[in-house]
Amino acid sequence: MEISVVEKSLSAEGRLKLLRALVGHQESLTMGQLSKITGLHAATVHQHLKMLVEAGLVVRRDIAGEIRFSVNNESGVREKLIQFLEELIYHDILLRLDEIEKLLETKKPAQLENARKTLENLIKWYPHQLKERFGNDIAELAVELGENLERR
Repeated sequence: MEISVVEKSLSAEGRLKLLRALVGHQESLTMGQLSKITGLHAATVHQHLKMLVEAGLVVRRDIAGEIRFSVNNESGVREKLIQFLEELIYHDILLRLDEIEKLLETKKPAQLENARKTLENLIKWYPHQLKERFGNDIAELAVELGENLERR
């Protein structure tokens, strides 16, 4: 029974976006923060979070009068889900970093702007993983990108 609820919970792209955002940040987030990160409308975020909470994948907490959400780390299914999502996130980061490096090589203003936007999105979606796995490399990439943008 729980597996079918989990499968149903994972069947929508919006719910996967929310889970990726929650895993990517490591701390609990509000509905407003999740809406901003994912680009989903607040009502859509609310509906998806309700289903994720019902499935037991996400935990809803009232912290100092603020409703916050985080990934539920308590069962084996959720643990495997988190591991799977972290692997997806890692591969997404690697693909985007490769894309940024190729854009930087062109030295064209439009491409540099695309590289900047891509890096901003990475930082918005995956701040914890970037700091943990790529800390100095990301900082150096941001500096290089900034220098290239200043030169144009």
